[in-house]
Amino acid sequence: MDPAKVEISGGSVHLKTSAGAPSTKFANQTQVIQATSGRPFVALDKFSETLGPNHKGVVKYQLSNDGQRWYWFDGSKWVSATPHLERSNSAAQVNDHIQSFSLDVGGGSLYFKALLFSPTGAEPVELQKIEVAGIAPENDSWD
Repeated sequence: MDPAKVEISGGSVHLKTSAGAPSTKFANQTQVIQATSGRPFVALDKFSETLGPNHKGVVKYQLSNDGQRWYWFDGSKWVSATPHLERSNSAAQVNDHIQSFSLDVGGGSLYFKALLFSPTGAEPVELQKIEVAGIAPENDSWD
């Protein structure tokens, strides 16, 4: 994440307007927000996002079971990802296939990357919340 291009305010992650550009221009390069701690899991059931009220851009995701190797669903299974928008999924796609994540990749600790993009530089991007439900190892519990 480039702090000059992304900010956290009012409980949301926002793309900032470009310095020196008209106030309606946002960074037009994909910005990546990455979780710094993971949640232990043996299975995952649900993934959802809440976008901000002014959101009009693109938010996509990649998942990891160790915080080092990243994956996206390629249409048939979870495979290794590069940090590119083309190798990431919408929240709906992640939710549709999250139950197969532990089967394709294995259990561990869940990390996510959110890739934020304003296609023309005019679309605000706002991400308020990500929710994940799953089954934790027996020595831990979470929803």
